[in-house]
Amino acid sequence: MRRLFFLSNTLLTLAFLLLLAGCGSQPQRAIITTGVIENAMNQVARNVKVVHYPKGTFAEFSAILPSTTAEIGIPPTRLQSEEAEIFWSVNGVQYQVRLELPKYEGKADVEKLLVYTLYPEGRASVKLVD
Repeated sequence: MRRLFFLSNTLLTLAFLLLLAGCGSQPQRAIITTGVIENAMNQVARNVKVVHYPKGTFAEFSAILPSTTAEIGIPPTRLQSEEAEIFWSVNGVQYQVRLELPKYEGKADVEKLLVYTLYPEGRASVKLVD
């Protein structure tokens, strides 16, 4: 009898933990309405390419002038990728940076801009902007 009681309590505890794990609300992914690559350098960024993983979607530009932006034309879509890799070159020097894409922690669908910024010396960042 004691063994049966222990087994039923263990199963009940396990079922409760599984229920709690399933009830946790998953954060929504932001709906991206536009993508932008900003060149924050004083030099032309050439052969600019952004690739999203694991989806494999990409955008590329032959050049982005200093202190300007290039807009990535996309239909409004939920951000499904987790990482992005951005490639560019300046004066023949090639750069490559892998970035973790930001997560939107809200519960409602919100439209955002996905902004990549290229900095001097091969640095880059990505953020969501209202």
